[in-house]
Amino acid sequence: MYDLTDKDFRSGLVARYLDAETDAREEMLLAEYFAEHEPDGDEVAVARLVLAEHPEALLAAGEREFAARPARSAPRRRLLLWSCAAAAAALALFLLLRPTAQPAPNLTPLEVAESLNTIANLGLGDIESVTAVPSGANFLVTVQLKDGSKLPFIMSKDGDTGTLSLASTE
Repeated sequence: MYDLTDKDFRSGLVARYLDAETDAREEMLLAEYFAEHEPDGDEVAVARLVLAEHPEALLAAGEREFAARPARSAPRRRLLLWSCAAAAAALALFLLLRPTAQPAPNLTPLEVAESLNTIANLGLGDIESVTAVPSGANFLVTVQLKDGSKLPFIMSKDGDTGTLSLASTE
């Protein structure tokens, strides 16, 4: 009979294993022992080697450990299910209600400044101010005249050709 808890017996079996004198059943016994017990300091390398050759011993040890665990009670399972459902609902609400990202304007500051200067020089009347506010990939341009009237425009850039356009919204 094999008593692998006996260090002397185990050392002898390890020595036989390293000399390739063990059979498959003895190697599996070593693997199962090391899968369930922490190897002593001088056995760590051998334990890794045996378990690398017989990974099924780790699986068997895990199945025994899982079978030995007490079953969860129904209230704990329900609590776990409700917690998962609440987390999923919170994630769904977050995804539905989060603000959508606006595309960044594809106009450079220099292009915006040059366009505003061109608008100011068009002779639309006495211009008091010209403002540009980013809106998605475009700019909303407002020309304020000295008489109090406002002229709204949308300034955009064609991504393919790079052409700037200014369209009146009135």
